[in-house]
Amino acid sequence: MPRRSASSAQTKPMIDVVGQDINSVEFVRRVMGPGTLAEKAAALGMSRNTFDAERKRRADQIALQTRIELDENVHRAMATLVSLLDCDDPNARYKAAKDILDRAGFKPTDRVEVTAEVKRTPKEIEAEVRQRLGDEFGARLLGLQPKDLEPLEETPGTKQQPDSVDADWEPVK
Repeated sequence: MPRRSASSAQTKPMIDVVGQDINSVEFVRRVMGPGTLAEKAAALGMSRNTFDAERKRRADQIALQTRIELDENVHRAMATLVSLLDCDDPNARYKAAKDILDRAGFKPTDRVEVTAEVKRTPKEIEAEVRQRLGDEFGARLLGLQPKDLEPLEETPGTKQQPDSVDADWEPVK
């Protein structure tokens, strides 16, 4: 695969305050290289502020070049991880295996604890259930007596068990 260059994104050279031409490829190479901001600026003969402003102005070009270089080295990085699976150090083998599995989509899910406080009273909830499901079905679902209906008769051989007593819930009368 031929090497692509981010320099095609911007072809005209930047002229420094001193009047010196700065090649786009050279600038991106310096930005992506090692060193501090001040060291990189000094290597190009610029002030730190001018270098920083130019770096921000060319952020898209720098990001593109970074992505290209990462894409070119993905296979080497993966080969290194795979070769670590045969390493003598058990800790290195574990970390390599875990990283490969995580990247393959087998990462364990993070636990998320959700706590919510219900601001509705039991009477409001009961009224909503009756409204949404209808009075008769809602009442049966809640184990309550439907409005305007006669009491439910017990089927022979079955005995209704009393509902557990809950201080927050009262049957609707």
